[in-house]
Parts: sequence; structure tokens; C-alpha cells
Amino acid sequence: MTSLANQENRIKTENSKTVAEDWLKIGVNPIPLYKGTKKPHGEWKHWQNNKVKQSNIDEWFKDPDQYDVGIITGSISHLSVIDIDVAKGNKKSGLDSINELGITLPNNSLIAQSPSGGTHVFVNYDWRLETTVGVLEGVDIRSDRAYVKVYGNTVNEDKGSSNNWKIINGRINRNYFPTYFNYAFAKSSKKKEAVGVSNSNIIHSSNQSNLEILSELKGAFKDVKEGERNDSLFTASSIMRRKGIVEYLAKEYALELNSGMDDPLSESEVRRTVESAYSYSNKLDKDEPIIDENGMLKIDLVPLSEVQHKRVEWLWDKWFPKGKIIIVAGVEGTGKTFALLDIAGRIASGKKFPISNQKTEGKIIYFTFEDGIEDTMKERVQMLGYNDCQHNLILHKWDTQKTVLSLDTPFLNTLEFEIQKHNAKMVFIDPLSGLLPDTNDSKETAVRPKLQGLGKVAQRTGCTIVLVKHFSKRTEMISPTHAVSGSIAYSGVVRAMHYMDKIEDGWVGLFTAKNNLSTFADPIEFRVSNYGMEWREGNSEYDYVGELMNRHRKKHSKSDEVVEAIMNILTIEGELMNEALKEKLKDKPYEFSENAIRDGKSQALADELIDYDVLSSGHKKYYINNEGDF
Repeated sequence: MTSLANQENRIKTENSKTVAEDWLKIGVNPIPLYKGTKKPHGEWKHWQNNKVKQSNIDEWFKDPDQYDVGIITGSISHLSVIDIDVAKGNKKSGLDSINELGITLPNNSLIAQSPSGGTHVFVNYDWRLETTVGVLEGVDIRSDRAYVKVYGNTVNEDKGSSNNWKIINGRINRNYFPTYFNYAFAKSSKKKEAVGVSNSNIIHSSNQSNLEILSELKGAFKDVKEGERNDSLFTASSIMRRKGIVEYLAKEYALELNSGMDDPLSESEVRRTVESAYSYSNKLDKDEPIIDENGMLKIDLVPLSEVQHKRVEWLWDKWFPKGKIIIVAGVEGTGKTFALLDIAGRIASGKKFPISNQKTEGKIIYFTFEDGIEDTMKERVQMLGYNDCQHNLILHKWDTQKTVLSLDTPFLNTLEFEIQKHNAKMVFIDPLSGLLPDTNDSKETAVRPKLQGLGKVAQRTGCTIVLVKHFSKRTEMISPTHAVSGSIAYSGVVRAMHYMDKIEDGWVGLFTAKNNLSTFADPIEFRVSNYGMEWREGNSEYDYVGELMNRHRKKHSKSDEVVEAIMNILTIEGELMNEALKEKLKDKPYEFSENAIRDGKSQALADELIDYDVLSSGHKKYYINNEGDF
């Protein structure tokens, strides 16, 4: 940081042109503003996507103080600005808003003060901070598609003209633009009509030269830390591919970006990362439907004689096939997540699978929609003893996820991207219902297309995708493959279904109910103890499937009769008020008692077969839950 004396000397010699040149020297786009205003001279939006040159500055500032100076924020300048206003009338100051939320601003930033006392805090560009007016009361964010004034006269009716835009901390230097992100700003910006940006358009210009693209990528790589290297190189490679840079040249550029990092990756790893990004992008291109001039859709039909035979590959023989989706199901409380985390930890650490000599090592992506990752998932992984491989365990922070996730095309594209980026061996979705928020999974037509899309992702990436399901609440299980809640499509689309069910003395059996790719694996058993996971061979004389069906087949009771009657009545009537439903259940042909009706209704609600709305009068209106498993 310069001394105050140096700052004062600099101020004495500066003018609009020298200030604009100072910003240009560090890669920021300066623009001319009409004197005493914030109004740009000329078409400022042009400079969102095109670099300002010295010749432009020479033209604008033939008279060194002909115009005031603004700068373009966002990706073109690799700069974001937090604009903090002073209190005005009944409006509180931006600083008060920030303090109320406990937000800590960087103290090593370049900070400028406006004539009115407002403050600009300059930080390195972050695509998550969107240009938003009123992100908090008295606080704006200036990033992509925005600009700020940094120098010049401001006309004040009471005080006249003043040239007091001044730097109060730091200087015009990249060293004073720290990497900074605060979720409160990003969260608030999503609520506004802000201009959205994503990491897919970090580079905006479509007519940039290769060297310009490389230069901007270098700016983005300035603060890449250990743990971010692979992801950053993958993103950079994807950007280069979209910009039309051929793969061999992208590898050379990636190596150059890599060499600028404090702890560079090996050359072979850099080249593999570029190859993965380009392979992923090419696959996406191929997914686009091709329709000819006659409106005919291109369909790939091929004689079987021309199909090359390919053997099924396994992560774990007979349990987890590569490039396929499988289901692991069980009753709540059987320890499904514990067992799956143990298997995930074995892959992350390269440890052998349970009761097996097989092993594989790689990264795991785990989507959880029920357990907190800080207080539950992290604790379980540590309890299981996987402390040295946690960098290979990538978890979804569902509790902070603001977008409702669903098995639609954007999610599938994103999932494929993340699998490729991390070179993940396996993905867990626990439970699958977390990705079916608005889907009636009892309907095959609703479920099958979503599962088929997921199957394509698994096949293209070679990644094993494990779907975690609960057992059905049906009163009768027709077969083991019908034991999974929801549509028969689950058993139709997936290639293997493994079940977990309690055996005895805290032990849980892990066994196969369906496997289209191999003979069934021998059952194994596990239990969770204070010492972690214990595994043992299963009992060859024990009928796991048969006992599953027996254990979860409900005995016919009076409550079951009431439930059946309720479902019959509501199927015909559609919906009924509570009193009307009770009267029908009391009347012929049912003639149930008050207690039986109460118990049966409670069972139907607990099994999620029916639901009700509470009207303004306080009365309940019952109807069939179309998302249930009846």
C-alpha cells in the first residue's frame, strides 16, 4: 500500500486520461463519462465484450480532462464492485445493512469514496455476484453488464462542483482486488431482477483472438488454490472448446495456465483434463436431435451383425456394474446410508470391498436429501475411519440448495458435466425421491423417461449410478421387484436391484432381487456398531427374498378393511368432507365402528394413501394421495 504522502502526490498529477490509463494497465476497461455525471459518452455496452485499447483512450481524452472516467465491471475487467450508499432520508445506510447481517468486507481491497460519502469496494470478479440494485438496503452489486464511476467532477447544487472521487484504501493495482464471496449477497441477488451470469459464459466475446482468450483465462486463474486446480482447468478447457480453440492448442494453453499456479499439476494430468472436457462437450453436441428438411428425425438403426460385442465391466463383481443405474432399497432404519457410505469410502480410499478381494479407487459424488452433511454425513464418514480420503468424497449440500432439483435435462446435463469433471466412479442419489419433487412415481409414463435419461448419463460416462429407494407401503407385495415404492418402471429400467433387510441381533442382509447382467451375488450381512461397520458372509441356507416378503406382508386386520373401504369410497367420490366420509363408513355395506374408522383413517394417512385439506371453516376434506403407493 502506498503511503498517504505518495497518494497525495499522485492525486496532484492525475487527470482523467492518466486515471483511465492506470485502469487499463491492470486489464480493466475504462470508459468516458460526461463531465459531472454518470452518463457514458458513446455506446458503453460495446466495451462489455471488447477490450479498450490505448488508442481509444487517446481519442477520448485529447483534452486530458475532457470527460470523467468510469470502468466496466464484470468478466471483461475481471472485477466486481460492492457499492455501499450512505443513509438518505428514511433509507438506512448500506453499511448498517451489512453490519446487521454480520457480513465482513475485505480489509485489503481497493476502496474508493464518492463525493456523497458512498463507498466502492473492488474485488476480483465472481460470477456468483450478480449485478443487482438493492441487493441489501443501501447496497448494490456491480458486476457483469454494469459500470461504476471512478473519477471526475460531481455536480452538487449546494456545494457546486467538486473533484473528490478519491481512493481511501489501496491503489489501482490487482494486488488490491482480493478474491471475495459472500453468500448473503448472492442469495439476495437471486431475488431481484438481476442480470444472470454463469461460469459457462465467463468469456463473453465470440470474436476474440486465442491470445485474448488465454489472457482472460490467466486473469481468472490468478487465485486458484490447491483443491480447485482440476475443476478450474476443466472449466477453462470447456470455455476454450466453446470458443473454437482446437484441442491440441487447448492443451498447450492449459499447460501454460497450469504453470502459473503455485502447485502445478503434472503434465499428463493436465492433458487428461483437457481431453475429458473436449470429450464431454462432443458428447453433448451429439445429443442434439437432427431433423432434416422433410421434418424427419434422425434415428440410429444398425444391424446386429455390425454391433461390436462389449462385455459388462464391474466396479464390484455382480454388485455394481460400470455405466449402469441400479437400485438399493430397504426399510428406513436398516442402515442403508451407513452401508453405502462405507462402500463409497472404500472406493475413495482404494480399500477392498466387503468380503471381497476386489478394489477400485476414485472419486464419489453423493447426493443426499435427508441428512445434513456437516452434522451427520461428515460424522459418519469419520466414524467409519475414512479421514485421509475425504477429498475424493464429493457431497451435495442439499440444505443450502436454493434451486429445486429434478431429473430433467438441465440436471442431467449438469450431472454428466460433474461426473466428467471429477472423473467420478460412482454417484449415489439418496433417496431418489429427492429428485422427483413433482412426479407421481406410481405412474410408469412419468418415471420411465426420467430413468432412461439417467441411464444415458451412466452409459456415456461409464459411471455407476446408485438410486436409493424405500420399500413400498402396499399391503401386499406381489414379488421382490414390486417391493420398491413407486412404479414398476423402477424394476424395468434398472439393471440390478439390491435390497437391505433386518435379519437378527442388529444384523442387516444385503442381497440381490434382480440382476440382468450376471448371476446373483452371494448375500452378505452388516451391522453398525460403536466400532464402525462390521461385515460378514451371508447364510447360504437363509431365504433372504422369501423372508423379506413374509416380514413385510401385512396381516389382514380391521384397520386394513377400513383402509380398503376408504380407498373405494374416495375413488368413486373423488373427495369428501370428514363427516360425510365417516357416515359412509358407518353405513351399509361397511358398518364400521367409530374406533375402527379412526384407526383405519390414521393408518391410511400414515401410509400416505390419503391426504386432506383444512378449509377456512376448520373442517377437513379428504382425498386420495396421487403420489402415494396404493
